[in-house]
Amino acid sequence: MAEPEAKRRKLTHAQLLSCLEDLSINIDEKNAVAATLVKVPDDVLSKDSREGLSSYLQKIIEDDTTRSIVVGTLHSRIQDFIPHVEPPQDALCRWLEEAVGKKPSNWGSDGKSEDATMHNVQQFENVVLGANDMKEKLVVRKCFLEMRKLAIDWMKAELKGGMPTGVFVITGTPGIGKSVFLAYFAAYLCEKGYNVVIQRGQKWWSYVSGKATTHGKKEPEALLDQQTTVLLFDPFDSEAAKLQTRSQGVSFVFTSPGEKCYKTAFKQQSSHSIRCFMPIWTLAELIEHRLVLLPSFSDDSDVKKAHALLGGSVRWLHDLVAQRQKKPTQSLEDAARELVRRCLERITSWDDLDKLVRRLVPSAAADTTDSKASLLLQIDAHGDFETPSEQFLASDVAKQEVCKALNIETQEARVKFVKKFLESKPLGQLVGDIFEVMVLKTLTGKGRPRYKLTCRPLAGGADFPQQVPNAQAQVPLASASKDQKIRSMNADQLYCPHSDNFAATDFFFVTSNEDKSLTLWLLQTTKDRQHDCKIQKMREDMAGSFSEDAIKQISDIRWVVVAPAPIAASYKAPQKMIGLWNDASPDIKVKQYVHSWVLE
Repeated sequence: MAEPEAKRRKLTHAQLLSCLEDLSINIDEKNAVAATLVKVPDDVLSKDSREGLSSYLQKIIEDDTTRSIVVGTLHSRIQDFIPHVEPPQDALCRWLEEAVGKKPSNWGSDGKSEDATMHNVQQFENVVLGANDMKEKLVVRKCFLEMRKLAIDWMKAELKGGMPTGVFVITGTPGIGKSVFLAYFAAYLCEKGYNVVIQRGQKWWSYVSGKATTHGKKEPEALLDQQTTVLLFDPFDSEAAKLQTRSQGVSFVFTSPGEKCYKTAFKQQSSHSIRCFMPIWTLAELIEHRLVLLPSFSDDSDVKKAHALLGGSVRWLHDLVAQRQKKPTQSLEDAARELVRRCLERITSWDDLDKLVRRLVPSAAADTTDSKASLLLQIDAHGDFETPSEQFLASDVAKQEVCKALNIETQEARVKFVKKFLESKPLGQLVGDIFEVMVLKTLTGKGRPRYKLTCRPLAGGADFPQQVPNAQAQVPLASASKDQKIRSMNADQLYCPHSDNFAATDFFFVTSNEDKSLTLWLLQTTKDRQHDCKIQKMREDMAGSFSEDAIKQISDIRWVVVAPAPIAASYKAPQKMIGLWNDASPDIKVKQYVHSWVLE
C-alpha cells in the first residue's frame, strides 16, 4: 500500500547534510543531526517551530549558542526540500479574500465625497472575520477612515526609518467596533499589498501574495521575523493572549481599556509606540444605521431611549434588545437596570471605582482587565484620537444603581463621596448629580429649618444672606398642557424641575417685591470651576411649564452658583450669559452670585 501523501518522507540524509554544509560543526555532529531528523516526517518538520527543532537536537548539540545557530539554519532551509502543500483555509480566510476583492479603499464616506462607489455599509457572502456574531454586514464609520489614515501615516514613517518597529494601539469602550475596524483595516492592508498576520486570542492567520491561510494555534514565526509583515493583534476573549515584542516590524493592537495584553511590548518600544482612542457611537450614527445595527427597534424613538439609557456601545444595546426578548413585558428602563447591575458585580467599593477610573493612565498601578464595568465609563475622542474624554454614563438608571451598589444613599455618604472624587473628571457628572441631591436634601429635609445661602456677588460687593423655602414643589414637564401649567408662583415653595429640564437651574424660588412683582432666584449646583448661564433657554423652558401670566410677574433675576467650597473659591468674575431673558426691550439684567457649600 502506498504511504499517504502527508506521511511520505521527502527529506533524505543527504539533503539534511546539505542544509548544514557551511556550518562550523564537525561532521559527526552533522551526521547525528541528519540521522535524527530523517526519522521525522517532513510534514511534521515543516510545521515545527524553532523550539520544536531544538528539542530534537538537545542531546546531540549541548552548547545552546551552537544549537540555536543550527536550528535557525535548518528552519529556513528545509522548506526548500518539502513539496508545497495548499495552505488550509477557514471562514476568516474566505471572508478576507472576499473583502479584498471588494476594494476596501473605496469603502466608507467622509461625509463630503459624492463618489457613488463609496458605501458606509458593506454586504458579504461570508461572515465578517469568520465570526458568526459579526454577521455578513460591516458598517464603515467615518472615524474608521480617519483612524486608518492616522495608522497608515504612522506605519509609513516607521517603515522609512530602516528598522521599523513599534506598537499602535486602538482602544476604547467595549462593544464599539474595534474588531470591526481590525477587519476593515486588515482588508485594506491586504488590498494594498502588505503581508499581514492576524492574531485573535491564541489563533493565527496570514495573508501573503493574495492568499489567506489559517495557522490555528501555531505562530507563523517566519512571517513575523520579516520587517515588512504587519501584525494585527486582538486578545479577543483570551486572558492568556499577549502581544509579543518584535525586534522588527510594526504591530497594531485592537483592545478594550486595560493594557495588560500589550503592556510589555508597548513599554519596550515606547519611543515608537502610540495609543489612540476610538469614540463611542453617536446618537446620529445609531439612527443612521438602525436597520443594520438594531433592526428590532421599530423606529428612531426606540434608539433615542436606548442611547439615553446605556450610551454609545452597540454591543450593550444588543444586550438590551436580548434582555427585552427574554422578558417582553419588561420596560426598557428595567431591562437597562438589569444590565447595569451586572456591570457592577465586580465594583464593590469606592476603591474599585477609583481603579476603574484610573485605567486610562498608562502603566497605572491598577491595570483592570476586561471588566463589564468598563461600559459605565464611556470614552469619546476626536481630532487626533490621542486625547480621550471619559465620562460616567449619564442616565438616571446608571446613577441610581451605582448609588445602591456603593451605598451612597445617605447624606453622610454623599458628603464623603463628593470629597473623595471632587477632582475626578471621568466621574464629574456622577459627582455633580450626587452633590445636587445632597444640596436638595439639605434644603428640603423633613424637620429642617430654612437654609440660608451666603450670596457673594460675582460683580463685586458685600456678601448677604438669602433664605430658601423648604417646601418642595414639582414642576410639570415641558410638554404640559395649558391646564397643567402653573399659573402663579408661590414664594413659600422651592420648585424642582425634572432632571435636565431647565437650562440655567436645578431648583428655584421666588420672593415678592414691594410692587407685587417677583424676584426669581435660580440655584445652579455644580462642581465645575466655570459655568455658563443659558438664560434665554431658561425662559423658553419655563414657558413649557408656567403660564405666560406667571412668567410676566418676574421683574428681577438672581442666578446663584452653588458649589463645594474648594470649587466656589474659583468663581471671582461674572460668568458668560447666553441669550436674553426678553427678546423685546426692556430686558431683565441677571445678577450673578456664588454660594460656597461646606462639605460636612
